[in-house]
Amino acid sequence: ANALIYKKLGLEKKYDVVFIGANYGTRATYITYLRQNGISVLTKGSGWEEGNATPDEMIMLFNQAKIILGFAGVGINDDIFILKGRDFEAPLTGSFYITQRHSELEEYFVLGKDIETYATKEELLEKVRYFLSHENERETVARNGFDTCLHHYTAKAAYEKILGYLG
Repeated sequence: ANALIYKKLGLEKKYDVVFIGANYGTRATYITYLRQNGISVLTKGSGWEEGNATPDEMIMLFNQAKIILGFAGVGINDDIFILKGRDFEAPLTGSFYITQRHSELEEYFVLGKDIETYATKEELLEKVRYFLSHENERETVARNGFDTCLHHYTAKAAYEKILGYLG
């Protein structure tokens, strides 16, 4: 991720959960479930009532989020998961990030330490409730995710690694 774009702005955390991305597949099912269970979720992107977010607005909203929600599904499938750019972009804004659990994430992050994951909408709700009420733990995970991404998963880190291999 580009650390010059995805960065901490030092803004107050005023949104419980923020999701930015298109409304397709099972995303609305998860978000509706959270909302029906008393969780405030701000959504932006194609197909959501709140409309789209500009790139600058997205960075601002991520910074203002207590929790950034991610989805790892491919297209309309809820059983095929992949690593996404958002998995690195979101933590670089300094906010807590939670996404669908899949094995590829374990190659880049210590799950539960750098980022959090979920497998079902019920588990997502349980973890969102927990981390909304445990600010210190949430901020520790957010800080760990930021540090991991900043030191290992930026363009600068990639170039340094490649140049190191080349001598």
